[in-house]
Amino acid sequence: MVETTRYRLVIADGLGHGTMARDAALAAVEGAGRGPESPSRALEESHRASLGTRGAAVAVADVDLDGGTVRYAGIGNISGLLIDGARTRNMVSISGTVGQVAASRWPLTSSLMVGGPSRPSP
Repeated sequence: MVETTRYRLVIADGLGHGTMARDAALAAVEGAGRGPESPSRALEESHRASLGTRGAAVAVADVDLDGGTVRYAGIGNISGLLIDGARTRNMVSISGTVGQVAASRWPLTSSLMVGGPSRPSP
């Protein structure tokens, strides 16, 4: 059995409530699965898959436990938080709505190790 040490986390919050919000969130998550290269690429695919829906706030994080890193990109009122011992670091999303307004992505690569640097990646 091969142990997985890399994970992709996708969180989507469809605008509003009810079935239309659910459909927007599901489309966003499905689209994110088609962007395996990076969180930024996953957001692009999420945006394409969500066109014609209400849209959603979406965050994508690629976690590499062996490498000790997390790569993050998000759009909308959604964010992540790294808790690293006694220290916390915010993973901030940019303003916008997946499926409504395309925006530039700002992926963040951060160390998962205590005392590691946090830096934007190119």
